[in-house]
Amino acid sequence: MVGRENIEPEKIREEIAQRRMIIPANVNHTSLEPMCIGKAARVKINANIGDSQTTSEIEAELEKLRTSTKYGADTVTDLSSGGDIPKIRQAIIEASPVPIGTVPIYELINMVKSVEEMTGDLFLEVIQEQAEQGVDMTIHRAKRPRHGRRSP
Repeated sequence: MVGRENIEPEKIREEIAQRRMIIPANVNHTSLEPMCIGKAARVKINANIGDSQTTSEIEAELEKLRTSTKYGADTVTDLSSGGDIPKIRQAIIEASPVPIGTVPIYELINMVKSVEEMTGDLFLEVIQEQAEQGVDMTIHRAKRPRHGRRSP
């Protein structure tokens, strides 16, 4: 990692221990070239790609991936919301040298006919399937307001 990030290994370990850096490297993403994301690392560029409910072509998504990485994308987020999302995502992961992120709820919405069908268990299944495919996802948690202060 010293070469790509120009950071000494000890600094990387220190930043990770302080929860100020991550190395997105899903073990199921076998074509991945690991890198660091954090304050001490160089700035990263993310590209958003993905098919829609009206346009769904794997080759078009792979061309977006190739163009993104050619012009410097360090990560790519698959925002697919239609078509065979798992198949498209698998093709993207297999072709990508950079981490692939997702927004799992997009796939969940595509799977159900009504909000009532959205369950925690189904959402966890989507997350597990994506992780098993090789996705590096970020899970955000809501910040709780401090006592005596209102949330904006």
